[in-house]
This record gives sequence, structure tokens and C-alpha cells, in this order.
Amino acid sequence: MPIHLPLRRLVSGLLLIVAAAVLIGWLQRDASWVALRSKASTLPSWTWLLAAAGLSGTYVLRAARLRAEWASRELVPIAECLRIIFAHNVLLMLLPMRAGEGGYVWQVHQRWGVSLGEAAASLLWLRLQDAYVLALIATATLPPWPAPTRIALALSTLLLSSALLPLLVRLGRRRWSGLDRFSRLLLARRSDATGWVCSVANWSLKLGVLGMLFAALAGTDASAALRAVVGGELAGALPMQAPAGLGTYELGAGLAHAIGASLLPQVVAAALVVHGFAICVTLLGAALAHTMLPRRAARRVIAA
Repeated sequence: MPIHLPLRRLVSGLLLIVAAAVLIGWLQRDASWVALRSKASTLPSWTWLLAAAGLSGTYVLRAARLRAEWASRELVPIAECLRIIFAHNVLLMLLPMRAGEGGYVWQVHQRWGVSLGEAAASLLWLRLQDAYVLALIATATLPPWPAPTRIALALSTLLLSSALLPLLVRLGRRRWSGLDRFSRLLLARRSDATGWVCSVANWSLKLGVLGMLFAALAGTDASAALRAVVGGELAGALPMQAPAGLGTYELGAGLAHAIGASLLPQVVAAALVVHGFAICVTLLGAALAHTMLPRRAARRVIAA
């Protein structure tokens, strides 16, 4: 008798959770949690509050980008955008293999009357935008070369891609009608620089806050801490992972930190604490947004 699709998803999700727990346990088999707790206890309370405020600010930036994404249709309240962003991220945490991405598509479709195709194109565009910005940051931080070389490589990549990508898109649209229709849908109404500014600001603030906490907890320098959090975020974007990216985030942080030093279990333990702190801020922010922000009734007001 064939296994129903929901049961398959449940089994695969449970297997990913078990695999994540085993991976975390193996990575931290020699971790000194006593030393980590000692370092965490020395941090003043304002450090945690400042970090929480910084991470909350990243959600405001993401909400501003969402508002700009649909500004040509209707100027939606920033509070409603915050609710959608928080709900989307909570779904990403609860569901394995990034299945929560569909939450954005469904919410935009239900609340603003956008077609499912346009909502999916919006999600793809936002994810491509994030991937591009994060890839440039990774190029400037992860290679084991001097800082001027890494920064020059990132700038060269930016300039080269800015020149070549539009050319490749134009050539492809002329040769394949399917690509022409897809690119028109993907790039429609997206010439505004606001989304790019918000994406860069979001990643800069998020990586800065997490890097600060990581450096304080792991006792490492700022450059190694930045490499670790960039590696964790890159690993967290992989499609095959347990809910909330547990396991893959810590492994990515440890491997990225190992570019300039050994892969220490304490480093992975610090990454787990930083990761857990970010998850707690997200869940608390989502609860506050759901209970305190004004709720506007879903309306089909965004016209084509």
C-alpha cells in the first residue's frame, strides 16, 4: 500500500530532526559548556537587549522591502508587512526543508489578492536578491586571502555581474519565449533601488549583530566571528535541513570559522547559542506582532 504524501512528509521531517540532533551532538562532543556559560554570564544584560533590538530591526527592514515590493499596486501599512514577515519566518522555522516558503505566497495571495503566480515570482525575486547580497558578502569574507584581495574580488564580482547578467537575460529572452515570459514576470515593477538597499542593510545588520555575539561567546576575533555567521547563514539556506536550520547552521558556522582556525567544538557550541538566540527573538517578535500590531482585514485590493 503506497504511503500518502502527508505521511511521507512527516516521516522525512522526523528523520531530518533526528539527523540534526545527531549532527549537533557529534559536533559538540568535546564542547566546554561550563566555559561557554561563564562567558555568557559575563556579558551585561544590555548586550543581549541591544542584540535583540538589532535583530528586530532586521525584520523592520524586511517589512520595508516587502512594502516597496508591492508599492506600485498599493501602499500597504508597515504593520501588516511586519505581520506577514514574522509569520513567514515562523513557518520556515517550524517546517523542514524550507517548506515554510509557501507561507509568503499564500499570505500575499490571500490578503492582497495577488495571483499565486505573481506571489511566487515575488518570493523568487526576494530570495534571489538575498542570495546575491549574501554571496557578495561571502566573497568578501570567506576566502583565506588578505582582506584587500577579498574585497577587490567582491567588488569585481559586483561590477562583472552587473554588466553581464542584464546582457545574458536579453540574449536569452530573444532565443527562448518561455524565458522571456518568465523574466517579464520576475522583473515586473522591480526597477526601484529600495529593495536592494533594504536587503543590504538587513544582511549587514543581521551579520553584525550575530557576529558580535559569536565573538563574545566563542572568544574569537571579529573577522573569524564574521566568517562563522556568514557560513552559518549560507548553510541555513540549503533546502535539505531540519526545522529552523538546526544542525546545518552550526556545521556551516564551524566550517567557515575553520578557514582561519581549527574546527573547535566550543565554536559550534557558541554557534548553537547564537542561533538559538536568533530563533527566540523571532518567535517573541512574531508573538508580539500577532497580538499588538493592528490587524487589517484581508482585502482583494491590489489590482493588476
